[in-house]
Amino acid sequence: MFALAEDAPQTVFLGVRVYAWGLYCFFGAVLCLLAVMFHSRGKMKKGTAALYGVLALPMALILSRLLYCLFDARMRVFEELFDGSVGWDEYFADVFGATLGGFSMFGALLGGVLAALLCAGILKEDRRALLDAAACALLLFIAAERLGEGRLEDFGVSRPLNERTSWWGLFITHGEYDDCISTYMLESLTALAIFVLLEWRRPRLKRGDVFLTGALVFGLSQVLMESLRFDQHMRFSFVSVQQLFAMGCAVYALCVWAVRLRKRGVPSRLPLAAAAAVPAVIGLIILLEFMIDRSGISRLLLYMAYIALLSCPLVIGLRMRNALAKADPEGT
Repeated sequence: MFALAEDAPQTVFLGVRVYAWGLYCFFGAVLCLLAVMFHSRGKMKKGTAALYGVLALPMALILSRLLYCLFDARMRVFEELFDGSVGWDEYFADVFGATLGGFSMFGALLGGVLAALLCAGILKEDRRALLDAAACALLLFIAAERLGEGRLEDFGVSRPLNERTSWWGLFITHGEYDDCISTYMLESLTALAIFVLLEWRRPRLKRGDVFLTGALVFGLSQVLMESLRFDQHMRFSFVSVQQLFAMGCAVYALCVWAVRLRKRGVPSRLPLAAAAAVPAVIGLIILLEFMIDRSGISRLLLYMAYIALLSCPLVIGLRMRNALAKADPEGT
């Protein structure tokens, strides 16, 4: 019989004791599949949502675990593997242990995206349309999973605040000695806000642009959120690995739009602006990360500069998307 890890937060659902965080993930997965079903009904072949679910659930789980094991410092045991102090059987037992914690959000999202591509290929469906549906659906999963992180101790929270605060407890985690920002709550609400934005803009966007807009906006917002988080999850020194993945999502969207502008011969300096802005923004963000971590400058001021920096690629990306829509309104 499957045994739960004793130190993990648990709850009772339908008379069964389960992991509290896992229950939020379960509800997130259900919402995700319902969203895909809603967007595919009458527009794609019957069974699209079912096949997507069959593919996405195992792929998201496996990739989420593998990315964590590859990139979290606590799982980096290659030196011990090579000197023989840890055997491969022990290492793989840790990697694939059913009750061991440690997952990557971007691994799960990668699994969801790859499942959409595979599903579209199997059913001969429009790849861009299914990616658009998956983008909105995955945001619901993110919102639920992040909310569930509030059930985990010292997870999904910021650095300790300089002093105690009486701010609304929904956004503040009050500890025994320090108060922290409830970053998990900000991430959950941000994912919901992006979901609403994409659903509102969906009728006006070309096929594929819902997915790319989601990658751009979520990626840039997550760069900020990963900076706020201070739970040492998938982090080496001051560098958060998932922060790099988040920036990669945004850069991917910018690159796709820039290439399409060039291919269609649209006269625009926006691709050049994007090429110049991305390395400049990344360099300045690294500098800000050093200052946030090691300087005495007000973090509020530093994060205001952080948001201003991230707004640059955001504006450039949205302007490229709109320029493409004007040049090719039919979305060919």
